[in-house]
Amino acid sequence: MYEIDDVIPLLPALRRRARNLCRRQADADDLVQDTILRAMKYLHKVQSQLKGWLFRVMHGVHHDRHRRGGGRRGVTLRDNPFVSLEELPELCLTTYDSAADEWDAEQVLRLVDRIPAPCGPTLKAILLGSSYEELSIREGVSNTAVRTRVHRAQVQLASLMNF
Repeated sequence: MYEIDDVIPLLPALRRRARNLCRRQADADDLVQDTILRAMKYLHKVQSQLKGWLFRVMHGVHHDRHRRGGGRRGVTLRDNPFVSLEELPELCLTTYDSAADEWDAEQVLRLVDRIPAPCGPTLKAILLGSSYEELSIREGVSNTAVRTRVHRAQVQLASLMNF
């Protein structure tokens, strides 16, 4: 049997795991809080390793959020580099009500312009409709190099968008 005092030393590990599951720190903090609230109901019944059990509870809470539609889509450029410029604003929207979290294509392209060469211009060309093959021929690099540049630019774009 465990008590709440046994959970406190595990909070840093729970926060790290939550941050891996969520893109935003605020979402991760909410996930930890919801995990602790759910765990408190059954803490007195736990007979296995507490840390592993809390991680299972956290994954359950995280899964429940997404199943109910409470999760957020986030930027999926990393998952889908073949996105058209028209689809870009929709992919960059969040499910939160805050207008500050919405991005239109022009704003995203301005952020892409801030990404240094060769990654930024490569991503911009892809977003504007160029194919990987066209870019590899035009820039004299392999298709893999183009894909690597796009991926690096997507990571930087997500950082600029605070995701």
